[in-house]
Amino acid sequence: MDLLSILQRAIKERRSIEFEYNKSGKVPGRREGDPHAVFIHTRTNNTTVDIYQTGGVSDTSQNIPGWRPFLLKHLDKVKILNRQFEIADGYASNPASGKYNRIIYKVK
Repeated sequence: MDLLSILQRAIKERRSIEFEYNKSGKVPGRREGDPHAVFIHTRTNNTTVDIYQTGGVSDTSQNIPGWRPFLLKHLDKVKILNRQFEIADGYASNPASGKYNRIIYKVK
């Protein structure tokens, strides 16, 4: 199963994921979180995943839990966990916001 299919399944079933984020300048290591949306960023054209991060490593300036945008191309070793999640506070599901104008898949 490809990465996008794994994320779509996790979002559809509202299941948390475990993953690594391998981007230069970011703290390496395992992370956990609740994926809410996959979309094409309106300014950068990058495929982005909005994840409510609940565990694992993070940049020292950011608290957990909290919202993080992750670039799809830097996600690795994504595994769907046996833990379901509720939609997290702050989820930008308002279609008028414009953030998800180019949505691929989002939690419903």
